[in-house]
Amino acid sequence: PFLLLPILWVGIGVTVGFVAVRLAGVKDTGMRRVSVAACAFGNSTGLPIVLLTTVAQAGLAGADHLVAVQRYVTCLSIYLCTYPVLQWGIATWLLTS
Repeated sequence: PFLLLPILWVGIGVTVGFVAVRLAGVKDTGMRRVSVAACAFGNSTGLPIVLLTTVAQAGLAGADHLVAVQRYVTCLSIYLCTYPVLQWGIATWLLTS
């Protein structure tokens, strides 16, 4: 699931960005693309780190604390390997097209 989570997260961000630009009535193409990119990639790195750290410290994994931390660090590593591919692919396309 953590391999697909960046795709879902960025997809939701792009959708929210397009809706926000539409509702705001932004006419300039460059500003629309920058706004969509800002919505898509705003919290995509920091938020998972905070969430997984909190869940690991709260002991919600049902395992030993060290096992839970190792499990979440592994999941976070998978997430953070997939995310830059999307960031440099989609964001570059949004900002240069």
